[in-house]
Order: sequence, then C-alpha cells, then structure tokens
Amino acid sequence: MTEECLAFSDYVRERRLELGLSPKEVSLTLGLKREETISLMETGARKPPLDRIPDVADALGLDRTELCRMFLKETAPKFSQALFAQKASIPLDSANSGAWQDSSEMMFGVIM
Repeated sequence: MTEECLAFSDYVRERRLELGLSPKEVSLTLGLKREETISLMETGARKPPLDRIPDVADALGLDRTELCRMFLKETAPKFSQALFAQKASIPLDSANSGAWQDSSEMMFGVIM
C-alpha cells in the first residue's frame, strides 16, 4: 500500500513493523518515557504534536516533509490544502509589489 492509502497512524505502525522495531525501541529513540505513547499514536487514539512529526520521521527513516504533509492532510485538511496547493495564485495588491507569489509561500511566511 502507498502512504496515500493509509491513515497516518497505520503508516507509522507499518513502517515500524517493516523495520522490525518495537514500540519501546521507537519510544527510546524519541526520548519518550512511556512506550504506550507510540502504541496510542499507532492506534489513532493520540495524535503527536506537530513539532514532533520530524522526530518520528527520523526515528522511522521517513522523509520529514512527506510525513508532515500526511499528518496535516489528515488532521488539518483545509490548512494542508492551503499550504500545499499546487501554484494556487493569490491576487497581489500594490502594497506587496510581487511578494507572496502563491498560497504555500504565504502560509510559510505566516508560520515563520
């Protein structure tokens, strides 16, 4: 199955299993005190904070950006669409004079 077909929690679990890692091993890699955190994340009962997604990606040898996209698409679909839309142009006003060429650039500017 591709990552597009799986829920974030399923994708993380399948990748962990593919690597032959236990929830405890992933927890230790992430510096978590409780391995239940990984089990809860894999069942969908608990969502990790957005700022920890890159750490989860690193622990599982996944691409940080793609895992963040997957997580946002599932947990904040409207934000994900605005952030990652393909060249969705935003009308420019004279005050911006060429700034904010597309919605993803604008969203990154707001976040940063």
